Amino acid sequence: MATGNHEQNHLITSFLQEGRRHKLVITGSLEELGVEAIDVGFELARALEGKENSRRLPSIAEEALKGILDQHVQVSGPFGKYIALTNLGILFEPALHLDVPGLLKRYAQNNALFVEWAGEREEGRLYFLSREKGKAVSLEGVSHLNL
Repeated sequence: MATGNHEQNHLITSFLQEGRRHKLVITGSLEELGVEAIDVGFELARALEGKENSRRLPSIAEEALKGILDQHVQVSGPFGKYIALTNLGILFEPALHLDVPGLLKRYAQNNALFVEWAGEREEGRLYFLSREKGKAVSLEGVSHLNL
């Protein structure tokens, strides 16, 4: 159950109820929102343990990630069905060849998708680590709320 800041929760519920195609909420701290988050880095690394040298690593990673995310759909009174993700750095590992923008779009269509983003943010673009040293993730065409 979400128990975070009332004003922020109201902003989020208003955004989620607008009937937009995507429901992506980006924040610096999921803990403030009181949502139950999944540590994507830990879970995916555990799923890939011992498979790092496989030629099929990208498809193994994609299947494992889908399973992890599908298993962690939560339900909250104020937010409805949601998935909350933290520690996303592993998604940017070159060997995994994951489509991070596509992943965000897909999972933000059927559920509210909360993402704890430690990197830099600006409207329509996320930067893993920093603008200068990180990878950019375009949110073009994705309805999102940047808290």
